[in-house]
Amino acid sequence: GVPPTDSPVPGTPIPVEVGKVTFIDNAVDPTTGTIKLKATFPNTSRTLWPGLFVQVALQLTTDPHAIVVPAVAVQTSQQGQYVYVIKADRTAELRNVQIDRQQGEETIIAQGVSAGEEVVTDGHLRLTPGARVTVPGESGTSGRRGAGADAGAGSGSSGGARRGEGRRGESGRGTGY
Repeated sequence: GVPPTDSPVPGTPIPVEVGKVTFIDNAVDPTTGTIKLKATFPNTSRTLWPGLFVQVALQLTTDPHAIVVPAVAVQTSQQGQYVYVIKADRTAELRNVQIDRQQGEETIIAQGVSAGEEVVTDGHLRLTPGARVTVPGESGTSGRRGAGADAGAGSGSSGGARRGEGRRGESGRGTGY
């Protein structure tokens, strides 16, 4: 079957309409690397107008077993790509990872991180393996708790790191203009 698509207007977080792809061209434009698609939207809210620029997202597939981390958590060294995982004792562990693919601000990890593990998303320059990581909202620190919350990292230094969580999620979402 043909996958559904949604069409948000740039600058607004809410999808305007959900439509259906009605045509997929089988030729790739060699100058732009794009493929022509046509979709039909019901436009019941009358928010779509002729000539209006919209950003279209097309869900190609869903992988319920994908391990997804924030793209900023993945760092690159001469030995390859890695993330810092926050262990149960609140110390940082450097883990080499294999990347499946990246889509927007999320990266799908093929190997190296398990679902539910916390990864550092900021403050990597001050972080070393075994360094204590504190997350605001835990151990008497202030701030909000959860994925994306700020965390201090490094040998007694404060501030800078954030954490994200390895989670299972959707993959294969493509966007076009």
